[in-house]
Amino acid sequence: FTVPSQDPRTQFWSTYTLDIVRDPASEDNTLKSLGIYMRDDEVMKNNLLPNFDPNVTEYNLEIPYSTDWLRIRAEKNHERAEGPVIKPELQGNGFMDTDKQWLKDVRKLFEQSKDGIVDVTFTVKSEAGVEKVYTVHMRRADPKADATLTGLIVTDRNDQNLTFRRGFNVNTETYV
Repeated sequence: FTVPSQDPRTQFWSTYTLDIVRDPASEDNTLKSLGIYMRDDEVMKNNLLPNFDPNVTEYNLEIPYSTDWLRIRAEKNHERAEGPVIKPELQGNGFMDTDKQWLKDVRKLFEQSKDGIVDVTFTVKSEAGVEKVYTVHMRRADPKADATLTGLIVTDRNDQNLTFRRGFNVNTETYV
């Protein structure tokens, strides 16, 4: 670009050249972290994938038969990468919850599965446009043959826990 002199009596110009060098697009399409947690693990201490490795793209995971919700957290490694896009799509915990981290209706997903496996995929696209897909193959554990209750939780229509005043006893079969 050219800059004229401030003095109108002279015809003096200075020419400057500006070289703009852009860093090459990053090819980093990895996840920094991946965590899958049971619904009741509110502080996310018990990751069901404790040995996550960004270089490993397939995992097998057995979850308890009674699991209906899972909390899933995934973080991309590079700030300019896109994603992760998670399928099946995650949902919030309620109408106003915009932090979509819940895989709901897990039982229904297994019922709809033809082979008893539910795949959860995580797609990360690098700044250079290269995609990497991580897959967690979830298998549901067999149901337990023991029909003895180990606990009792009373909830209202909105799945909110209600206070159950009478203590639970494994040998008591009738509660009024």
